[in-house]
Amino acid sequence: MSRAAGKACCGSEGPTDEPDLVKNLMTGIITTTSISLNWDKPDGNASSYEIQILGDPTFNKTMTTTSYTIEGLTSGIYYTLLVSAVVGENNVTGNSSAIFVYTKPEVVKNLMTGIITTTSISVSWAKPDGNASSYEIQILGEPTFNKTVTSTSDTIDGLTPGNYYTLLVSAVVGGE
Repeated sequence: MSRAAGKACCGSEGPTDEPDLVKNLMTGIITTTSISLNWDKPDGNASSYEIQILGDPTFNKTMTTTSYTIEGLTSGIYYTLLVSAVVGENNVTGNSSAIFVYTKPEVVKNLMTGIITTTSISVSWAKPDGNASSYEIQILGEPTFNKTVTSTSDTIDGLTPGNYYTLLVSAVVGGE
């Protein structure tokens, strides 16, 4: 008996088709330490689903629902998440659908001003826990100001003397 490509023949239960890819794999809520996933059932049969984090051999979850929240992750890290359909008594696993996502970075620490002149303010901060690839500095109000830096300090020039400014500094990961 010949087998067609993409099929598996397993044990006493007879031939079992390898399940198709799950459909519409997407993220839901993403926090600093968790990523929620949801997907649609594949065409054909699936008795359960397996979630893996690529590069993390200790994370391997099997469930029967089409959604799951992975918790206990590190902030600001890029994750490759794999979801596969599983079918049959012998747990024949289909090919994986993949999604690539960062967890949100934590808040910067110890934000403070340094030298303040009539037209400039210097600011500094400490790196947040986890990972950050750059920092976004914003000024609320007029004039609006938005700048991305890779260091943990900067001087903002060209300000209006005597104005009150609200400065925001956020950690950024990846191209976000």
